[in-house]
Order: sequence, then structure tokens, then C-alpha cells
Amino acid sequence: MSADSLNSSRHANGFNNRWVFRLSQWGCRLLPRNTLYALSDSIMEWFQGYQPAMAAAVADNLAKAFPEKSRAQVEAFASHTFQSYGRGVVDYLRAGKHPPEVIPRVGALKIMESLAGGAVLVTAHMGNWEVGGAFLGEAIGPHWMVGLHEQDPRVEDFRRAKRD
Repeated sequence: MSADSLNSSRHANGFNNRWVFRLSQWGCRLLPRNTLYALSDSIMEWFQGYQPAMAAAVADNLAKAFPEKSRAQVEAFASHTFQSYGRGVVDYLRAGKHPPEVIPRVGALKIMESLAGGAVLVTAHMGNWEVGGAFLGEAIGPHWMVGLHEQDPRVEDFRRAKRD
């Protein structure tokens, strides 16, 4: 499965729309984080079965990054990636009312702080860069992130309203 087909399939399945975001945000205001994580974990496990080609594509990409790992290990990484994504959505939707505690890996903050004069950091889209961006703002100050617009303008409006 190519990146283009993954992108179109992501939008074709209907989960990336403003009503899903709005209903999810409503639920995130009412329930405690641990309950939401458990619910999110179940949803992401279901999603992998609902979209097996997408789950396989994620595992295939991870296999390229970790060629020494067995297929079972790579599939476990992929499953954990989906779980982390779901929990990131929970944190994103709760961020205004209950921001998550972001704990950088040992030494990561020192490295970022040591980049005098600025730097360009290029990363894969792994995790929630909007929650991470709030952390970076507090930790190291002003920064800029570049991303593509959502294909659904109403989702883009939802995300923009959350940032403002």
C-alpha cells in the first residue's frame, strides 16, 4: 500500500471528520484520562482489524526501520504505534482543560537547549505534534511547525480553533 493510497483510505473511511472530533472531544471532557486511554486502546485494536491493510503498511514501514526485528516484533511495534496514536488523540482533545504531562527522554531536553542560534528539526509524524509543540513552547520558547492542511476543511477549522 502506497502513502497516497493510505492517505486516501484514511479519509475514505470517514473517521477523520469534524463530527468524530467533536463527539470525541465531548467524551474527553467527561471521562477520566485512564478510562479514555482504555477506551482508546480498544478502539485502536478494533481499527487494526477493520483496516488490516493500513496495519500491515505501518508494520512494513517499521520493518524497514528495524530490519533486525522479527515480523512478530514489528507487528507488536505497529500495534503500539496505533495505541500511542489513540492516546495522543485523547491528550490532544483534553489538552485545553487537562493538559498531559510531557516527560522527554533522558537528555533530550539538554540537547534541545544546547542548540544555540536555532535549529531545524525534522521528524516523522509520530505522536501528537500539537501536544508536543505546547511542551516545546514551555521548555525552549518560540518555535514553528510546518504541516499539511487537513483534506476536510471543517477538520482544519476544528484544529485551528483548538490552537487559538
